[in-house]
Amino acid sequence: MRKRRKSIQANLLFYFCVLIFLSVAILAVMLSINTSQVVLDYTKEEISNGLKQIEKGVDGRLMQATECFSSIILDDKIEDSLKEKYDIDMSLGFARAQDVSKTLWLLKKSYPYVSAIYIYDIKNQCFYHSENKAIHELRFETTELYSKFIAGENYYEWKNTKNVPGMPWESDKGYLTCALPLKENVKEEVLGYIFVSVDIKEIFEYIEDFEIINSHSMFLVSEENQILAASLDLSEEVQEEVTEYGAGSSKTEMYIDEQSNYLYLLESPNTGLKYGMLIPYQNIYSPIYRIWKLALIFMIPVVAMAFYLSYIFSKKMYRPIFTLMEHMKRVVIVDSEKTLIKEEREDEFGILYESFNQMVTENRNLMKELADEQEKQKLIQLRLFQEQINPHFLYNTLNSIYCLSNIYRIQEIADLSKALTDFYRLSLNKGKEMITIRNTLQHIRYYLKIQNVRYRGRYELQIKVKEELMDVLIPELIVQPLVENCIEHGLKDVRYSPVISIDIKESTGRLDISVSDAGCGISTSKLCEIKKILEDDADEALEAFALKNIHDRLKLYYGKNSSLDLYSEAGRGTRIEIMIPMQEGGE
Repeated sequence: MRKRRKSIQANLLFYFCVLIFLSVAILAVMLSINTSQVVLDYTKEEISNGLKQIEKGVDGRLMQATECFSSIILDDKIEDSLKEKYDIDMSLGFARAQDVSKTLWLLKKSYPYVSAIYIYDIKNQCFYHSENKAIHELRFETTELYSKFIAGENYYEWKNTKNVPGMPWESDKGYLTCALPLKENVKEEVLGYIFVSVDIKEIFEYIEDFEIINSHSMFLVSEENQILAASLDLSEEVQEEVTEYGAGSSKTEMYIDEQSNYLYLLESPNTGLKYGMLIPYQNIYSPIYRIWKLALIFMIPVVAMAFYLSYIFSKKMYRPIFTLMEHMKRVVIVDSEKTLIKEEREDEFGILYESFNQMVTENRNLMKELADEQEKQKLIQLRLFQEQINPHFLYNTLNSIYCLSNIYRIQEIADLSKALTDFYRLSLNKGKEMITIRNTLQHIRYYLKIQNVRYRGRYELQIKVKEELMDVLIPELIVQPLVENCIEHGLKDVRYSPVISIDIKESTGRLDISVSDAGCGISTSKLCEIKKILEDDADEALEAFALKNIHDRLKLYYGKNSSLDLYSEAGRGTRIEIMIPMQEGGE
Protein backbone atom coordinates (compact mmCIF):
# COMPACT_ATOMS: atom_id res chain seq x y z
CA MET A 1 0.00 0.00 0.00
CA ARG A 2 1.42 3.37 -1.01
CA LYS A 3 2.28 5.60 1.90
CA ARG A 4 0.30 8.80 1.96
CA ARG A 5 2.44 11.91 1.75
CA LYS A 6 1.88 14.88 3.97
CA SER A 7 1.32 18.26 2.37
CA ILE A 8 4.08 20.81 2.86
CA GLN A 9 1.42 23.43 3.55
CA ALA A 10 -0.01 21.27 6.35
CA ASN A 11 3.47 20.78 7.82
CA LEU A 12 4.24 24.49 7.60
CA LEU A 13 0.94 25.39 9.26
CA PHE A 14 1.51 22.79 11.97
CA TYR A 15 5.03 24.02 12.75
CA PHE A 16 3.92 27.66 12.71
CA CYS A 17 1.09 26.87 15.12
CA VAL A 18 3.42 24.91 17.42
CA LEU A 19 5.94 27.75 17.32
CA ILE A 20 3.28 30.34 18.12
CA PHE A 21 1.78 28.21 20.88
CA LEU A 22 5.17 27.62 22.50
CA SER A 23 6.06 31.30 22.20
CA VAL A 24 2.75 32.37 23.75
CA ALA A 25 3.04 29.72 26.47
CA ILE A 26 6.60 30.77 27.35
CA LEU A 27 5.56 34.42 27.30
CA ALA A 28 2.54 33.67 29.49
CA VAL A 29 4.64 31.72 32.00
CA MET A 30 7.32 34.44 32.15
CA LEU A 31 4.65 37.13 32.46
CA SER A 32 2.91 35.13 35.17
CA ILE A 33 6.10 34.64 37.15
CA ASN A 34 7.21 38.25 36.81
CA THR A 35 3.74 39.62 37.52
CA SER A 36 3.31 37.36 40.55
CA GLN A 37 6.65 38.41 41.96
CA VAL A 38 5.98 42.10 41.30
CA VAL A 39 2.55 41.96 42.92
CA LEU A 40 3.88 39.95 45.86
CA ASP A 41 6.78 42.35 46.38
CA TYR A 42 4.44 45.32 46.09
CA THR A 43 2.03 43.78 48.62
CA LYS A 44 4.82 43.02 51.08
CA GLU A 45 6.18 46.53 50.70
CA GLU A 46 2.74 48.05 51.31
CA ILE A 47 2.24 45.85 54.39
CA SER A 48 5.68 46.71 55.72
CA ASN A 49 5.17 50.44 55.16
CA GLY A 50 1.73 50.32 56.76
CA LEU A 51 2.98 48.53 59.86
CA LYS A 52 5.91 50.93 60.12
CA GLN A 53 3.46 53.85 60.11
CA ILE A 54 1.45 52.14 62.84
CA GLU A 55 4.61 51.52 64.82
CA LYS A 56 5.66 55.11 64.44
CA GLY A 57 2.23 56.44 65.52
CA VAL A 58 1.80 54.11 68.52
CA ASP A 59 5.39 54.56 69.67
CA GLY A 60 4.92 58.32 69.43
CA ARG A 61 1.86 58.20 71.66
CA LEU A 62 3.56 55.99 74.22
CA MET A 63 6.69 58.17 74.22
CA GLN A 64 4.51 61.22 74.85
CA ALA A 65 2.88 59.36 77.73
CA THR A 66 6.26 58.75 79.35
CA GLU A 67 6.85 62.51 79.44
CA CYS A 68 4.60 62.49 82.52
CA PHE A 69 7.49 61.04 84.48
CA SER A 70 9.57 64.18 84.04
CA SER A 71 6.76 66.47 85.15
CA ILE A 72 6.13 64.43 88.30
CA ILE A 73 9.78 64.11 89.23
CA LEU A 74 10.30 67.84 88.93
CA ASP A 75 7.24 68.64 91.09
CA ASP A 76 8.54 69.44 94.63
CA LYS A 77 5.05 69.33 96.19
CA ILE A 78 4.66 65.70 95.23
CA GLU A 79 8.13 64.86 96.56
CA ASP A 80 7.40 66.64 99.86
CA SER A 81 4.09 64.82 100.24
CA LEU A 82 5.80 61.44 99.87
CA LYS A 83 8.53 62.26 102.43
CA GLU A 84 6.17 62.55 105.44
CA LYS A 85 4.08 59.86 107.02
CA TYR A 86 0.46 60.78 107.79
CA ASP A 87 -2.96 59.28 107.92
CA ILE A 88 -4.91 59.99 104.74
CA ASP A 89 -8.14 59.45 106.64
CA MET A 90 -7.42 62.51 108.78
CA SER A 91 -8.18 65.96 107.48
CA LEU A 92 -4.54 66.95 106.98
CA GLY A 93 -3.63 63.70 105.31
CA PHE A 94 -6.75 63.75 103.22
CA ALA A 95 -5.98 67.29 102.03
CA ARG A 96 -2.47 66.33 101.01
CA ALA A 97 -3.75 63.25 99.13
CA GLN A 98 -6.33 65.33 97.36
CA ASP A 99 -3.67 67.89 96.44
CA VAL A 100 -1.42 65.20 94.88
CA SER A 101 -4.33 63.55 93.08
CA LYS A 102 -5.45 66.87 91.65
CA THR A 103 -1.95 67.53 90.36
CA LEU A 104 -2.01 64.11 88.67
CA TRP A 105 -5.49 64.83 87.26
CA LEU A 106 -4.30 68.10 85.72
CA LEU A 107 -1.24 66.38 84.31
CA LYS A 108 -3.40 63.66 82.76
CA LYS A 109 -5.49 66.29 81.03
CA SER A 110 -2.35 67.51 79.29
CA TYR A 111 -1.80 64.08 77.71
CA PRO A 112 -4.97 62.90 75.94
CA TYR A 113 -3.48 59.48 75.15
CA VAL A 114 -2.94 58.69 78.86
CA SER A 115 -5.76 56.77 80.59
CA ALA A 116 -4.47 57.01 84.17
CA ILE A 117 -1.52 58.33 86.24
CA TYR A 118 -1.03 57.02 89.77
CA ILE A 119 1.72 57.02 92.38
CA TYR A 120 2.28 54.44 95.09
CA ASP A 121 3.39 56.05 98.37
CA ILE A 122 5.67 53.58 100.18
CA LYS A 123 5.52 55.24 103.63
CA ASN A 124 1.79 55.74 103.66
CA GLN A 125 1.03 52.55 101.69
CA CYS A 126 -1.48 54.14 99.40
CA PHE A 127 -2.07 55.09 95.77
CA TYR A 128 -2.56 58.68 94.65
CA HIS A 129 -4.73 58.54 91.52
CA SER A 130 -5.40 61.01 88.72
CA GLU A 131 -9.11 60.47 89.37
CA ASN A 132 -8.79 62.74 92.49
CA LYS A 133 -8.71 59.93 95.00
CA ALA A 134 -6.35 58.11 97.29
CA ILE A 135 -6.58 54.37 97.81
CA HIS A 136 -5.11 52.32 100.63
CA GLU A 137 -2.99 49.37 99.42
CA LEU A 138 -1.35 47.66 102.37
CA ARG A 139 -0.35 44.53 100.32
CA PHE A 140 1.37 46.25 97.43
CA GLU A 141 3.91 43.38 97.09
CA THR A 142 1.13 41.05 96.07
CA THR A 143 -0.23 43.20 93.28
CA GLU A 144 0.25 42.69 89.52
CA LEU A 145 2.07 46.02 89.28
CA TYR A 146 4.68 44.98 91.83
CA SER A 147 5.35 41.58 90.21
CA LYS A 148 5.70 42.98 86.70
CA PHE A 149 7.64 46.14 87.45
CA ILE A 150 9.03 46.54 90.92
CA ALA A 151 10.15 42.98 91.55
CA GLY A 152 12.20 42.79 88.37
CA GLU A 153 12.99 46.50 88.19
CA ASN A 154 11.42 46.60 84.73
CA TYR A 155 11.25 50.34 84.41
CA TYR A 156 10.50 52.24 81.24
CA GLU A 157 9.01 49.05 79.80
CA TRP A 158 5.42 48.85 78.62
CA LYS A 159 3.62 45.82 79.93
CA ASN A 160 0.02 44.80 79.74
CA THR A 161 -1.98 44.98 82.94
CA LYS A 162 -5.55 43.87 83.41
CA ASN A 163 -6.67 46.41 86.00
CA VAL A 164 -5.63 49.88 87.16
CA PRO A 165 -6.17 50.78 90.84
CA GLY A 166 -8.84 53.44 91.34
CA MET A 167 -10.25 53.41 87.77
CA PRO A 168 -14.01 53.97 87.72
CA TRP A 169 -14.31 51.54 84.79
CA GLU A 170 -12.49 48.50 83.49
CA SER A 171 -11.15 48.14 79.97
CA ASP A 172 -12.19 44.94 78.17
CA LYS A 173 -8.76 44.71 76.51
CA GLY A 174 -6.64 45.86 79.49
CA TYR A 175 -3.94 48.52 79.73
CA LEU A 176 -0.38 49.14 78.71
CA THR A 177 1.47 50.36 81.78
CA CYS A 178 4.94 51.81 82.33
CA ALA A 179 6.60 52.36 85.76
CA LEU A 180 9.41 54.50 87.22
CA PRO A 181 10.68 54.83 90.82
CA LEU A 182 10.38 58.29 92.44
CA LYS A 183 13.50 59.06 94.48
CA GLU A 184 14.47 61.82 96.90
CA ASN A 185 16.79 64.27 95.21
CA VAL A 186 19.35 64.32 98.02
CA LYS A 187 19.40 60.87 99.58
CA GLU A 188 18.36 58.96 96.47
CA GLU A 189 15.85 57.15 98.68
CA VAL A 190 12.88 55.59 96.84
CA LEU A 191 9.79 57.43 98.02
CA GLY A 192 7.33 55.70 95.69
CA TYR A 193 6.60 54.46 92.22
CA ILE A 194 5.02 56.34 89.32
CA PHE A 195 2.70 54.41 86.98
CA VAL A 196 1.31 55.59 83.63
CA SER A 197 -1.38 53.47 81.91
CA VAL A 198 -2.79 53.65 78.39
CA ASP A 199 -5.98 51.86 77.41
CA ILE A 200 -5.21 49.14 74.84
CA LYS A 201 -8.65 49.60 73.31
CA GLU A 202 -7.85 53.20 72.38
CA ILE A 203 -4.49 52.17 70.91
CA PHE A 204 -6.10 49.47 68.81
CA GLU A 205 -8.81 51.82 67.58
CA TYR A 206 -6.02 54.05 66.37
CA ILE A 207 -4.42 51.05 64.63
CA GLU A 208 -7.66 50.04 62.93
CA ASP A 209 -7.99 53.49 61.40
CA PHE A 210 -5.07 52.62 59.09
CA GLU A 211 -6.11 51.16 55.76
CA ILE A 212 -3.48 48.71 54.57
CA ILE A 213 -3.79 46.89 51.27
CA ASN A 214 -5.65 43.56 51.43
CA SER A 215 -5.58 43.57 55.25
CA HIS A 216 -7.78 40.95 56.85
CA SER A 217 -7.00 40.96 60.55
CA MET A 218 -4.69 43.22 62.56
CA PHE A 219 -3.50 42.46 66.05
CA LEU A 220 -1.26 43.81 68.79
CA VAL A 221 1.19 41.56 70.65
CA SER A 222 2.85 42.37 73.96
CA GLU A 223 6.51 42.01 74.75
CA GLU A 224 5.63 38.72 76.48
CA ASN A 225 4.18 37.48 73.13
CA GLN A 226 0.59 37.68 74.32
CA ILE A 227 -2.07 38.89 71.91
CA LEU A 228 -3.42 42.07 73.44
CA ALA A 229 -6.03 42.89 70.81
CA ALA A 230 -7.16 41.71 67.37
CA SER A 231 -9.69 43.02 64.88
CA LEU A 232 -10.99 39.46 64.31
CA ASP A 233 -10.89 36.28 66.32
CA LEU A 234 -7.65 34.51 65.48
CA SER A 235 -7.49 30.77 65.09
CA GLU A 236 -5.55 28.66 67.55
CA GLU A 237 -2.92 27.95 64.90
CA VAL A 238 -2.33 31.66 64.36
CA GLN A 239 -2.15 32.26 68.11
CA GLU A 240 0.41 29.44 68.41
CA GLU A 241 2.49 30.93 65.60
CA VAL A 242 2.43 34.35 67.28
CA THR A 243 3.27 32.86 70.69
CA GLU A 244 6.16 30.86 69.23
CA TYR A 245 7.51 33.97 67.54
CA GLY A 246 9.46 34.63 70.77
CA ALA A 247 12.22 37.02 71.55
CA GLY A 248 15.23 36.93 69.24
CA SER A 249 13.32 35.27 66.38
CA SER A 250 14.38 36.38 62.92
CA LYS A 251 11.05 35.57 61.28
CA THR A 252 9.02 38.54 60.21
CA GLU A 253 6.72 36.78 57.71
CA MET A 254 5.39 33.26 57.25
CA TYR A 255 2.66 31.20 55.64
CA ILE A 256 0.35 29.37 57.99
CA ASP A 257 -2.88 27.38 57.80
CA GLU A 258 -1.34 25.17 55.09
CA GLN A 259 -0.23 28.33 53.23
CA SER A 260 -3.76 29.68 53.08
CA ASN A 261 -2.88 32.74 55.20
CA TYR A 262 0.02 35.13 55.20
CA LEU A 263 1.27 36.44 58.58
CA TYR A 264 3.47 39.50 58.93
CA LEU A 265 4.92 40.71 62.23
CA LEU A 266 6.83 43.89 63.01
CA GLU A 267 8.49 44.43 66.41
CA SER A 268 9.10 47.90 67.78
CA PRO A 269 12.65 48.38 69.11
CA ASN A 270 11.41 51.18 71.41
CA THR A 271 8.45 49.60 73.17
CA GLY A 272 8.92 45.86 72.51
CA LEU A 273 5.38 45.67 71.17
CA LYS A 274 4.67 43.65 68.01
CA TYR A 275 2.24 44.73 65.33
CA GLY A 276 0.82 41.93 63.25
CA MET A 277 -1.31 41.48 60.15
CA LEU A 278 -3.00 38.36 58.82
CA ILE A 279 -3.87 38.31 55.11
CA PRO A 280 -5.51 35.42 53.25
CA TYR A 281 -3.36 34.05 50.48
CA GLN A 282 -6.13 34.60 47.93
CA ASN A 283 -6.31 38.31 48.83
CA ILE A 284 -2.64 38.72 47.87
CA TYR A 285 -3.00 36.91 44.58
CA SER A 286 -6.43 38.18 43.59
CA PRO A 287 -4.83 41.04 41.57
CA ILE A 288 -2.59 38.48 39.88
CA TYR A 289 -5.59 36.35 38.96
CA ARG A 290 -7.31 39.40 37.48
CA ILE A 291 -4.18 40.18 35.45
CA TRP A 292 -4.07 36.58 34.22
CA LYS A 293 -7.70 36.75 33.16
CA LEU A 294 -7.17 40.02 31.31
CA ALA A 295 -4.05 38.60 29.69
CA LEU A 296 -5.96 35.49 28.65
CA ILE A 297 -8.81 37.56 27.22
CA PHE A 298 -6.27 39.66 25.33
CA MET A 299 -4.21 36.70 24.15
CA ILE A 300 -7.12 34.69 22.71
CA PRO A 301 -7.71 37.10 19.77
CA VAL A 302 -3.95 37.60 19.43
CA VAL A 303 -3.39 33.84 19.13
CA ALA A 304 -6.34 33.52 16.75
CA MET A 305 -4.93 36.31 14.59
CA ALA A 306 -1.49 34.69 14.73
CA PHE A 307 -2.95 31.36 13.59
CA TYR A 308 -4.77 33.10 10.76
CA LEU A 309 -1.62 34.93 9.67
CA SER A 310 0.26 31.63 9.89
CA TYR A 311 -2.27 30.06 7.55
CA ILE A 312 -1.95 32.96 5.10
CA PHE A 313 1.84 32.88 5.30
CA SER A 314 2.03 29.09 4.85
CA LYS A 315 -0.35 29.30 1.91
CA LYS A 316 1.67 32.09 0.34
CA MET A 317 4.86 30.16 0.92
CA TYR A 318 3.39 26.90 -0.40
CA ARG A 319 1.97 28.37 -3.62
CA PRO A 320 5.35 28.74 -5.41
CA ILE A 321 6.32 25.25 -4.22
CA PHE A 322 3.08 23.90 -5.66
CA THR A 323 3.78 25.74 -8.93
CA LEU A 324 7.25 24.22 -9.10
CA MET A 325 5.85 20.76 -8.36
CA GLU A 326 3.22 21.00 -11.11
CA HIS A 327 5.79 22.06 -13.69
CA MET A 328 8.09 19.24 -12.64
CA LYS A 329 5.25 16.81 -13.34
CA ARG A 330 5.02 18.24 -16.83
CA VAL A 331 8.74 17.54 -17.32
CA VAL A 332 7.95 13.84 -16.98
CA ILE A 333 5.36 13.97 -19.77
CA VAL A 334 7.65 16.24 -21.85
CA ASP A 335 5.12 19.03 -22.20
CA SER A 336 7.56 21.47 -23.75
CA GLU A 337 5.05 24.28 -24.15
CA LYS A 338 3.82 24.30 -20.55
CA THR A 339 6.92 23.12 -18.66
CA LEU A 340 8.69 26.48 -18.35
CA ILE A 341 7.55 28.69 -15.47
CA LYS A 342 6.69 32.14 -16.77
CA GLU A 343 6.02 33.73 -13.38
CA GLU A 344 8.65 36.26 -12.32
CA ARG A 345 9.59 36.61 -8.66
CA GLU A 346 12.26 38.58 -6.83
CA ASP A 347 12.68 36.27 -3.85
CA GLU A 348 14.46 32.91 -3.40
CA PHE A 349 11.68 31.15 -5.30
CA GLY A 350 12.53 33.34 -8.29
CA ILE A 351 16.04 31.84 -8.23
CA LEU A 352 14.50 28.35 -8.05
CA TYR A 353 12.23 29.15 -11.01
CA GLU A 354 15.16 30.37 -13.10
CA SER A 355 17.23 27.30 -12.21
CA PHE A 356 14.29 25.04 -13.04
CA ASN A 357 13.73 26.72 -16.43
CA GLN A 358 17.45 26.43 -17.19
CA MET A 359 17.39 22.75 -16.24
CA VAL A 360 14.36 22.08 -18.44
CA THR A 361 15.98 23.88 -21.38
CA GLU A 362 19.23 21.98 -20.98
CA ASN A 363 17.34 18.73 -20.59
CA ARG A 364 15.38 19.43 -23.77
CA ASN A 365 18.60 20.19 -25.68
CA LEU A 366 20.24 17.03 -24.35
CA MET A 367 17.25 14.94 -25.38
CA LYS A 368 17.37 16.49 -28.86
CA GLU A 369 21.11 15.81 -29.13
CA LEU A 370 20.56 12.23 -27.98
CA ALA A 371 17.85 11.74 -30.59
CA ASP A 372 20.12 13.22 -33.27
CA GLU A 373 22.99 10.93 -32.20
CA GLN A 374 20.73 7.91 -32.32
CA GLU A 375 19.50 8.89 -35.79
CA LYS A 376 23.09 9.47 -36.92
CA GLN A 377 24.14 6.08 -35.58
CA LYS A 378 21.33 4.42 -37.50
CA LEU A 379 22.45 6.15 -40.70
CA ILE A 380 26.07 5.08 -40.16
CA GLN A 381 25.03 1.51 -39.48
CA LEU A 382 22.87 1.58 -42.63
CA ARG A 383 25.79 2.88 -44.65
CA LEU A 384 28.08 0.20 -43.27
CA PHE A 385 25.49 -2.43 -44.11
CA GLN A 386 25.13 -1.09 -47.63
CA GLU A 387 28.92 -0.97 -48.01
CA GLN A 388 29.14 -4.57 -46.87
CA ILE A 389 26.75 -5.71 -49.67
CA ASN A 390 29.13 -4.63 -52.44
CA PRO A 391 32.18 -6.33 -50.85
CA HIS A 392 30.24 -9.61 -50.64
CA PHE A 393 29.43 -9.44 -54.32
CA LEU A 394 32.99 -8.36 -55.22
CA TYR A 395 34.47 -11.03 -52.98
CA ASN A 396 32.53 -13.79 -54.77
CA THR A 397 33.31 -12.36 -58.22
CA LEU A 398 37.05 -11.97 -57.50
CA ASN A 399 37.19 -15.47 -56.12
CA SER A 400 35.79 -16.72 -59.44
CA ILE A 401 38.43 -14.67 -61.35
CA TYR A 402 41.14 -16.13 -59.17
CA CYS A 403 40.00 -19.66 -59.94
CA LEU A 404 39.92 -18.97 -63.71
CA SER A 405 43.39 -17.34 -63.53
CA ASN A 406 44.83 -20.48 -61.98
CA ILE A 407 43.11 -22.67 -64.60
CA TYR A 408 44.57 -20.65 -67.47
CA ARG A 409 47.86 -20.04 -65.64
CA ILE A 410 47.83 -16.22 -65.67
CA GLN A 411 49.89 -15.56 -62.50
CA GLU A 412 49.65 -11.73 -62.25
CA ILE A 413 45.90 -11.77 -62.49
CA ALA A 414 45.80 -14.58 -59.97
CA ASP A 415 47.97 -12.66 -57.46
CA LEU A 416 45.96 -9.49 -57.86
CA SER A 417 42.63 -11.21 -57.51
CA LYS A 418 43.97 -13.16 -54.50
CA ALA A 419 45.06 -9.95 -52.76
CA LEU A 420 41.80 -8.27 -53.58
CA THR A 421 39.86 -11.27 -52.32
CA ASP A 422 41.77 -11.27 -49.01
CA PHE A 423 41.27 -7.51 -48.73
CA TYR A 424 37.49 -7.78 -48.96
CA ARG A 425 37.42 -10.84 -46.73
CA LEU A 426 39.03 -8.85 -43.95
CA SER A 427 36.79 -5.88 -44.73
CA LEU A 428 33.73 -8.02 -44.07
CA ASN A 429 35.25 -9.17 -40.69
CA LYS A 430 32.44 -11.73 -40.29
CA GLY A 431 29.99 -8.87 -39.57
CA LYS A 432 31.82 -7.75 -36.38
CA GLU A 433 32.39 -4.04 -35.56
CA MET A 434 35.70 -4.58 -33.72
CA ILE A 435 38.89 -6.00 -35.25
CA THR A 436 42.37 -6.77 -33.89
CA ILE A 437 45.36 -4.65 -34.75
CA ARG A 438 46.92 -7.74 -36.33
CA ASN A 439 44.06 -8.12 -38.86
CA THR A 440 43.93 -4.36 -39.39
CA LEU A 441 47.59 -4.27 -40.42
CA GLN A 442 47.12 -7.36 -42.64
CA HIS A 443 44.15 -5.64 -44.26
CA ILE A 444 46.33 -2.58 -44.97
CA ARG A 445 49.07 -4.79 -46.47
CA TYR A 446 46.57 -6.37 -48.89
CA TYR A 447 45.34 -2.91 -49.81
CA LEU A 448 48.88 -1.64 -50.45
CA LYS A 449 49.70 -4.76 -52.51
CA ILE A 450 46.78 -3.96 -54.78
CA GLN A 451 47.91 -0.33 -55.07
CA ASN A 452 51.48 -1.40 -55.87
CA VAL A 453 50.18 -3.59 -58.70
CA ARG A 454 48.51 -0.49 -60.08
CA TYR A 455 51.49 1.82 -59.47
CA ARG A 456 54.18 -0.85 -60.09
CA GLY A 457 55.46 -1.13 -56.53
CA ARG A 458 55.79 2.57 -55.95
CA TYR A 459 54.61 2.72 -52.29
CA GLU A 460 56.45 1.51 -49.22
CA LEU A 461 54.82 0.74 -45.85
CA GLN A 462 56.60 1.09 -42.49
CA ILE A 463 54.87 -0.36 -39.43
CA LYS A 464 56.04 0.15 -35.85
CA VAL A 465 54.06 -1.78 -33.22
CA LYS A 466 54.90 -4.11 -30.33
CA GLU A 467 53.81 -7.73 -30.46
CA GLU A 468 51.80 -7.46 -27.19
CA LEU A 469 49.52 -4.92 -28.85
CA MET A 470 48.67 -7.09 -31.88
CA ASP A 471 45.55 -8.59 -30.25
CA VAL A 472 44.11 -5.28 -29.00
CA LEU A 473 40.66 -4.57 -30.46
CA ILE A 474 39.89 -1.40 -32.37
CA PRO A 475 36.90 -0.36 -34.54
CA GLU A 476 37.23 -1.64 -38.10
CA LEU A 477 38.07 0.68 -41.00
CA ILE A 478 39.60 3.50 -38.95
CA VAL A 479 43.24 3.02 -40.16
CA GLN A 480 42.91 1.79 -43.76
CA PRO A 481 41.00 4.92 -44.94
CA LEU A 482 43.86 7.04 -43.54
CA VAL A 483 46.40 5.02 -45.60
CA GLU A 484 44.14 5.46 -48.61
CA ASN A 485 44.10 9.25 -48.04
CA CYS A 486 47.91 9.25 -47.97
CA ILE A 487 47.99 7.61 -51.43
CA GLU A 488 45.16 9.56 -53.01
CA HIS A 489 45.99 13.03 -51.61
CA GLY A 490 49.38 13.20 -49.93
CA LEU A 491 51.65 11.08 -52.13
CA LYS A 492 49.95 11.12 -55.54
CA ASP A 493 52.19 13.73 -57.14
CA VAL A 494 55.41 12.84 -55.30
CA ARG A 495 58.26 11.80 -57.65
CA TYR A 496 60.48 10.02 -55.12
CA SER A 497 59.62 6.65 -53.64
CA PRO A 498 56.88 7.53 -51.11
CA VAL A 499 56.75 5.96 -47.60
CA ILE A 500 53.67 5.56 -45.43
CA SER A 501 54.39 5.16 -41.68
CA ILE A 502 52.08 3.55 -39.12
CA ASP A 503 53.07 3.88 -35.44
CA ILE A 504 50.94 2.18 -32.74
CA LYS A 505 51.82 2.38 -29.05
CA GLU A 506 50.27 2.34 -25.56
CA SER A 507 50.23 5.39 -23.29
CA THR A 508 48.73 5.19 -19.74
CA GLY A 509 45.90 2.86 -20.63
CA ARG A 510 45.20 4.49 -23.96
CA LEU A 511 46.08 3.45 -27.50
CA ASP A 512 47.80 5.96 -29.77
CA ILE A 513 47.60 5.28 -33.53
CA SER A 514 49.60 7.55 -35.87
CA VAL A 515 49.50 7.46 -39.71
CA SER A 516 51.90 9.82 -41.51
CA ASP A 517 53.46 10.54 -44.89
CA ALA A 518 56.09 12.88 -46.25
CA GLY A 519 53.92 14.10 -49.11
CA CYS A 520 52.74 17.49 -50.30
CA GLY A 521 50.93 18.32 -47.06
CA ILE A 522 47.90 20.58 -46.59
CA SER A 523 47.74 24.35 -46.65
CA THR A 524 46.82 26.21 -43.49
CA SER A 525 43.45 27.38 -44.84
CA LYS A 526 42.55 23.93 -46.06
CA LEU A 527 43.61 22.41 -42.74
CA CYS A 528 41.32 24.82 -40.86
CA GLU A 529 38.46 23.95 -43.21
CA ILE A 530 38.92 20.21 -42.61
CA LYS A 531 39.05 20.69 -38.81
CA LYS A 532 35.87 22.73 -38.97
CA ILE A 533 34.17 19.93 -40.92
CA LEU A 534 35.22 17.44 -38.21
CA GLU A 535 33.83 19.64 -35.43
CA ASP A 536 30.58 20.29 -37.30
CA ASP A 537 27.61 18.12 -36.31
CA ALA A 538 26.19 18.04 -39.85
CA ASP A 539 25.41 14.56 -41.10
CA GLU A 540 26.78 15.08 -44.63
CA ALA A 541 30.30 16.26 -45.56
CA LEU A 542 31.16 16.84 -49.22
CA GLU A 543 34.86 16.99 -48.38
CA ALA A 544 36.98 14.90 -46.00
CA PHE A 545 34.28 12.25 -46.02
CA ALA A 546 36.61 9.49 -44.75
CA LEU A 547 37.96 11.61 -41.88
CA LYS A 548 34.44 12.75 -40.95
CA ASN A 549 33.20 9.15 -40.98
CA ILE A 550 36.07 7.96 -38.75
CA HIS A 551 35.61 10.95 -36.37
CA ASP A 552 31.86 10.34 -35.96
CA ARG A 553 32.28 6.61 -35.45
CA LEU A 554 34.90 7.18 -32.73
CA LYS A 555 32.53 9.55 -30.93
CA LEU A 556 29.77 6.95 -31.13
CA TYR A 557 32.03 4.22 -29.74
CA TYR A 558 33.98 6.14 -27.09
CA GLY A 559 32.40 9.57 -26.72
CA LYS A 560 34.75 12.14 -25.18
CA ASN A 561 37.35 9.46 -24.43
CA SER A 562 38.50 9.45 -28.08
CA SER A 563 40.17 12.02 -30.30
CA LEU A 564 41.26 12.48 -33.92
CA ASP A 565 43.90 15.13 -34.52
CA LEU A 566 45.26 16.31 -37.86
CA TYR A 567 48.74 17.85 -38.24
CA SER A 568 50.03 19.06 -41.61
CA GLU A 569 52.19 21.66 -43.26
CA ALA A 570 52.33 22.41 -47.00
CA GLY A 571 55.35 20.61 -48.60
CA ARG A 572 56.26 18.87 -45.31
CA GLY A 573 53.73 16.00 -45.16
CA THR A 574 50.74 15.09 -43.00
CA ARG A 575 50.25 13.18 -39.72
CA ILE A 576 46.94 11.94 -38.36
CA GLU A 577 46.75 10.77 -34.74
CA ILE A 578 43.93 8.71 -33.21
CA MET A 579 43.68 8.18 -29.43
CA ILE A 580 41.20 5.65 -28.01
CA PRO A 581 40.91 3.60 -24.78
CA MET A 582 42.68 0.22 -24.65
CA GLN A 583 40.39 -2.77 -25.22
CA GLU A 584 41.99 -6.20 -24.84
CA GLY A 585 40.50 -9.05 -26.87
CA GLY A 586 41.10 -11.23 -29.90
CA GLU A 587 39.33 -13.03 -32.61
